[in-house]
Amino acid sequence: MNEVIGIFADRPDMATGMAVVCRNLALGLSHYPARIIYFGRFGCEVGFSKQTTVHDDILNFDYVQCEGRVWKPKTVIEAVEHYGVDYIFSEDDFFSAGGLVTASLKTKKPLHLLSPIDSLPIHPRAYDIFKRCKKVYVPNRSYKLIKNGVFLPHGVDINLFHPENHNHNENNTFTFLWVGRDEPRKAMGRAITALEKIYKKVDCKMIIHSDWRADMAKRTARFLRYKRDLPVVMTQMEGGDHAKLRTIYNNADVFICTSKAGGFEMGITEAMACGLPAIVTDWTFMQELIDSICPYMYHSCLIKGCANGLLIPISSTCEDWVDLGDGRRWGIPLGRKWGNISINALADAMRFMVNNREVVDWMGQKALEKAKKYNWNEISGKLYREIIESE
Repeated sequence: MNEVIGIFADRPDMATGMAVVCRNLALGLSHYPARIIYFGRFGCEVGFSKQTTVHDDILNFDYVQCEGRVWKPKTVIEAVEHYGVDYIFSEDDFFSAGGLVTASLKTKKPLHLLSPIDSLPIHPRAYDIFKRCKKVYVPNRSYKLIKNGVFLPHGVDINLFHPENHNHNENNTFTFLWVGRDEPRKAMGRAITALEKIYKKVDCKMIIHSDWRADMAKRTARFLRYKRDLPVVMTQMEGGDHAKLRTIYNNADVFICTSKAGGFEMGITEAMACGLPAIVTDWTFMQELIDSICPYMYHSCLIKGCANGLLIPISSTCEDWVDLGDGRRWGIPLGRKWGNISINALADAMRFMVNNREVVDWMGQKALEKAKKYNWNEISGKLYREIIESE
């Protein structure tokens, strides 16, 4: 009888990074001789469903609706016992994984935790959590700092994200694209400020794809409406609409990622899969998706010319805190360092891109080649071997 792998994550149709990653891993794992049960948070009010359902015709795994918020030990324990789960897998931050760890210890079922470490140093409390896991999967090179760490990158679905009649036309306005939530880590404001520095000097615009209904984004939207001449197109982020997101990527020339930190920014690989080079913060882990050799060496020594994009130096660092989502923070910072992208260097790089479309085209081709290396099926295969075949 096939062993049972229980994947504990956000509901598979949600647009969260956890849902996207775990849904694709579950789909890949379903091709192997194991029963995959996907336990999806925010699917019901209390506890979990005692019967599995098929989420849709595409997702070839069992789905169990579960209550929302942080995983409670009681919920996970009862779900594991009810469905006969042999291995527990989940993606979560270390400060939210306590319930999973407790359930793993109580049921004596090994916990395989995918932890999105986005900056250093790793908090001492994280090591306390990690040592109780069978294995800890990390999508960047920080896995080397964890005794039971395993490198497991995120993938990109090239069936969903690919070029669509992507032609650079000199008569078209050069378009930058920024995608994500308006939050401190993502640093949307620094991209807008960089655009302010160049838009009167070169013909360009910026699409910002975000959830404009969020409180912080509402304030940014008011600012953009006040700055009427600033060439920004605001598009609304909708969960699960990959076709719309693919079209937005293909309506741009260059993707900008100003994030101060990131374990693995999937927006970069999605954009590259659509043929866009990326401008990325040159900070720990942020720069891992950008290759470091390029025949087109940028004229400024502040910018590193790269094959599939440009790396922008930081102007300063700052400490990050745990954000509880309601305006409150923990009383103690996590101690990790975030990097603030240099606005002046970013503006300089953006101006260079606008004035060198042939370089952008070349980089876009290299970006597409790079994106194809992040194959979900291969990544799922590695995960399967780590979970079952390494026992």
